[in-house]
Amino acid sequence: ALNRDSLDLIERCIFLVCLDQADITDLDEEDDLVNFNTTVKRDFVSLGEQILHGGKTMLNASNRWYDKTMQFIIGTDGAFGLNYEHSPAEAIAIIQLIEHLFKYIDEKARERFHRSKSLCELPVPHRLKWNLNQFLRQNISLSKEQLQNAIHDFDLYILEFTDYGKEFPKKHNMSPDAFIQMCLQFTYFKMYNKLVSTYESASTRRFHFGRVDNIRANTPEALKWARAMVDESGNISAAEKLRLFRQAMQAQTDLMIQ
Repeated sequence: ALNRDSLDLIERCIFLVCLDQADITDLDEEDDLVNFNTTVKRDFVSLGEQILHGGKTMLNASNRWYDKTMQFIIGTDGAFGLNYEHSPAEAIAIIQLIEHLFKYIDEKARERFHRSKSLCELPVPHRLKWNLNQFLRQNISLSKEQLQNAIHDFDLYILEFTDYGKEFPKKHNMSPDAFIQMCLQFTYFKMYNKLVSTYESASTRRFHFGRVDNIRANTPEALKWARAMVDESGNISAAEKLRLFRQAMQAQTDLMIQ
């Protein structure tokens, strides 16, 4: 009954808040002393790994409940993120939620975070208790080992492109989304001499029981443009390449509208 009641509370709650320790690479999960005031420069990869699985060091890997739809993760070093289980809805719904949170935080910052009146009084947090026998402890140890293997088998790389952003294609009357999709196709074409079936989600939430559909960017127009870009005959002018590029982007945009 004790385990059942604790599980029931977790299952019925709207979301979880995970309070993480600072993910310092030279710390191990077994370390007893953690200096929370240590200043460590965090890159996007380190932050992404912490939000996704708790970090390479396994420091916060056990501080997750992956079956829960939303887990808000807050670290002692200021790291903040959301771990989202994809089954209930598509990302657009969560993006709208996060944008609302940012707007709310910005509004409250102007008010110096005066506490607003709650719609209802929330219960005081309390520690969940568990009854762990030898069988459960063995399975927890096995799960921890499997999670550690999965983490070590996972590589995350993040490219931060700073030459220009979405304003550049918009300045030239181009869709930033279509621009990026064509760049991905052309990059793959230069490497392998063919296009690739990339996945771009298209929300169908406006329709009854709708969730998401798939947009493929490897269109005939994209192939024609990619071939023109690598043509070495000198017979295709820069103006023609630009025309084919815009034509390929328009085909991508038409697919999105459909």
